Amino acid sequence: MLPKYVLLSITVWMISLLALTACSPAAGQEVVTLKSDGSTEVSQAAKSAASDSGSGSDSPSGKAEAPDAEDAAAPADSVKPGPAKNYSDAAYKFALNHPDNYVVRPLPAEKLAGLKPKPLAVIQFMNPTAANSTVPDEAADFEMRVFQAEGKTLESWLAASGLSAGAASEKFTTPSISGLKVCVSTMIVPGCRFYALSNGMVYQMTAMTLEGEEMLNSVTFQ
Repeated sequence: MLPKYVLLSITVWMISLLALTACSPAAGQEVVTLKSDGSTEVSQAAKSAASDSGSGSDSPSGKAEAPDAEDAAAPADSVKPGPAKNYSDAAYKFALNHPDNYVVRPLPAEKLAGLKPKPLAVIQFMNPTAANSTVPDEAADFEMRVFQAEGKTLESWLAASGLSAGAASEKFTTPSISGLKVCVSTMIVPGCRFYALSNGMVYQMTAMTLEGEEMLNSVTFQ
């Protein structure tokens, strides 16, 4: 019959073998080891590498750090007007202030020929987006049309040209000029235009935007 301590050692060895074949010990779990002299040793299993460092992280703390939020991309500049720039027309004797990044565009003679009544000149003041648009006849922020008055008063010229037919008119005044505001009661945009008489010419002014209204208020006659 085997001594008791031998039976105890064999029993412990079998228990250890079963534990090793079942699975690797979890971090912090007790492990029983059979030594060559038949004695046993109880120790703690080493922590896994995964528990020592954070997954996918290069940070010294072992914790994954959230990336810094990137600055939101600034919206496309919507053509902010720059400082006012003076425009002076010696031929048609008027001046105004417009944003310095706006485009000043006189209409060519072939386009003037298709307008009724035919003006002496049409000068458009357009923001860069409208000026570079591929849309035909993009509306200007402000448009100045100049007509020959032919010795008429402003009211008689409007009546003879047909521009006041079916329209309501009222007087308007800016810091420098005065005239008639003529509005039509339709869905046509713009609904109102501004007319003034000076230097033997009739000036038709159309403001489509807030910048256009500022240009209208800056108009002077020379």
